Amino acid sequence: MTQKEFARSIGVSQSYLSNMEHGRVEIGVEILLTISRRYGKSLEWLLMGD
Repeated sequence: MTQKEFARSIGVSQSYLSNMEHGRVEIGVEILLTISRRYGKSLEWLLMGD
């Protein structure tokens, strides 16, 4: 999956996703919930990793 495809799947632009990855913007709760639901990852995993 490309960055553009992932961004689209969570409802943000590619440039906004890039800014999230580089720590220029904070990831909002709604985006985290969308990722969690769509990709089956817990919020704990998204926030803390392994």
